[in-house]
Amino acid sequence: MNDVAEKLQTALAAVRTSTDSALAGWAWAEPSYRASPVRAFLGESAPLTIADEGMPAMESAMGTLLRDQRVTRNWREEDLWTAVLSLLAAASVGHAPDFAEAVERIVKPRPVRIAAALANVAWTSEPSAFGSLAIAKVQDEAGARQLAASLSLTDSAETAFVSYAQQLLREFGDFVLATSTTPRQGQLAMEDFERTLEDLIGLSLMLSGDLADYGIFSLRGATNRPGIRGTTLDRSAVSTLLATSGAGELADRVLTITGWSAGNNFRWHSADPLPLDRILSADRCSRIGDLLVAPDAIAQRLRVAGRWYARAFWAEAQDDAALAVSVALDSMLTGKDAVPGAVSKGRFALLERDPAARAARFDRYEEVYRVRSAVAHGGDASRGLARIGGARSILEDAQWVAMQLLELREISAPDDDKQFRELWSAIQWGTVSWAHPPSSSI
Repeated sequence: MNDVAEKLQTALAAVRTSTDSALAGWAWAEPSYRASPVRAFLGESAPLTIADEGMPAMESAMGTLLRDQRVTRNWREEDLWTAVLSLLAAASVGHAPDFAEAVERIVKPRPVRIAAALANVAWTSEPSAFGSLAIAKVQDEAGARQLAASLSLTDSAETAFVSYAQQLLREFGDFVLATSTTPRQGQLAMEDFERTLEDLIGLSLMLSGDLADYGIFSLRGATNRPGIRGTTLDRSAVSTLLATSGAGELADRVLTITGWSAGNNFRWHSADPLPLDRILSADRCSRIGDLLVAPDAIAQRLRVAGRWYARAFWAEAQDDAALAVSVALDSMLTGKDAVPGAVSKGRFALLERDPAARAARFDRYEEVYRVRSAVAHGGDASRGLARIGGARSILEDAQWVAMQLLELREISAPDDDKQFRELWSAIQWGTVSWAHPPSSSI
């Protein structure tokens, strides 16, 4: 990468101040903008540009970086342009960098830590880790410092973390915080954080059979769906902050006049947060923490299925939920390549450990598949849904599949799609010990 460092040094020599408006790296990723006479990027005190004589070296350096898989694995092109232009901006005012060292840090970047307050999540337990993700309740500055110390941060990172927590404490009072690390940079780091959080919530819902005990029910809409605070509205917090009169913004007050009567219908959308730590028993914590990071094919499928299961769970319309949970089923039963419906039905049946009950399982999935096809192709699925027990019954099917796959994973954890297909064949031919006689048999 020495040639990249040399080319960046050549580009630095062509950096000039500009009178044009500076744009971020996402604009410089476009060849047409780089060719434009008004191209500019942010400097420390004024917009900067790279004169024409420096652009070939700059584009060649960036091209070399963007052809390196070590770079593209961790950087989006727009974020890489932003980082390199920031490097040139600092160098242009005397903060002369070691370009060779800077390039090395681009190729082998330090892990990024993301931290965010969560909406619609209750957490009353001690801080817990799930793979790279940790969740804790922050109630005061001392708690923030204690949490920061447990994360083994550098001094500067710990200062930034505590300062961030202090700001949120002023804005929210106590709050639930999630934090994780990833080797990926920029927007990819944020996407990893959001995906891991989504996986945790989805797997928690899909692998928890006692949600009703906590007053959590599917198909009631996404009002209480957990997420990053600010992106997702924390209704319980807003209802407190708005006190009395403003709380009306969180409810529907609708007048309905019929041929029989007139009624003032008041609907309060629930503001109860998801008690995540209570749902995650010690056994589930360990299991889900493993699933969040495990590379095997079954764990990958369960993570994808959990996301779609959550979309179905938080849906309000039966057909939307049915379609989403059908995708969850597909992700668990099939591979990256599309397979005929008969294959997924057969695999659904094979997961039944009692061979005498497999025909009934096959017929059940046939009905589910028929409903899914009706929804996907714009047909009327209401009768079919009612006949099979509604979308909640398909959610139960997905939970059953997930639990069966977890049991199967204890026997064999295939590394990839090929081994996953071979595992189904082994179950079908009886070369994997999976089927067993019903408990009532002699």
